[in-house]
Amino acid sequence: MRAALALLFIAAVGALALAAAVHPTHARGEVLADTLIEGSHGIVRAMDCDDLVEIGREGAAFRCRVEFKDGSRAELAFTMDTAGSIRQTQAVATPEPRGGRAGDPWAD
Repeated sequence: MRAALALLFIAAVGALALAAAVHPTHARGEVLADTLIEGSHGIVRAMDCDDLVEIGREGAAFRCRVEFKDGSRAELAFTMDTAGSIRQTQAVATPEPRGGRAGDPWAD
């Protein structure tokens, strides 16, 4: 009887460990944005990142919309490795507002 209970306990612990290993982890976009703003050396005014970024075995990939202190804006793509190190991979083109640069109504 004890052997059966011990085997049942081992099987249950193994099943929980397997479920935890395959269950993805998520990071909130707000937390990622705060982390990136802290490391921006004061050039970023605001940042809005994808919400609930899935972190898998290889890490994560996500995008953020950034407003710089000079007023310019961009959409940037980032990757995060499994150690938590975040790197910018590319700048994604963002459309100019209608009416040309800086909202000039006379420019096309």
